[in-house]
Amino acid sequence: MRRPEILLPNAGAPLLNHPVFSEVGELLGFMSIEEGGQLLVGRWVGDFDADKVAAAIGVTLDMIPLGPCRAVLTDGSGATGDWSELVPWMQYDMLPRLVELGVNLVAKVRSADPAARLAHQDYARFAARYISIRLFDDPHSARTWLRQMLAEQQG
Repeated sequence: MRRPEILLPNAGAPLLNHPVFSEVGELLGFMSIEEGGQLLVGRWVGDFDADKVAAAIGVTLDMIPLGPCRAVLTDGSGATGDWSELVPWMQYDMLPRLVELGVNLVAKVRSADPAARLAHQDYARFAARYISIRLFDDPHSARTWLRQMLAEQQG
């Protein structure tokens, strides 16, 4: 699957719940930049395989510099699917790029899908060596933790 194109609003316009579509027009989710540009939020919906997860990650990496964002909230509570085969790529390719872009905080809201939950856990265990990452079961708790961590980093 090719990476979906990002059609952004006009310069200076807020980015809230911006839809992200696959190359065939399937809705993958919504992206927002919040907290004064420090937080990128991706809310994903539907059934995801490794290709769709890779496309969503590509959009996320492309959007981080727009903030520039130091924190990412990935909400997979509305998504299902087994993408565990992608975990090694996430660990050894995507994670270094995330760090290079200046992201040091990640909150992941897990899917109820058992296969996806296991993939989240495997990735988070590895990523915790390089960034502050936590897994959550609800978006509110994830957002609260990220806001607290961003405030602490600001001193």
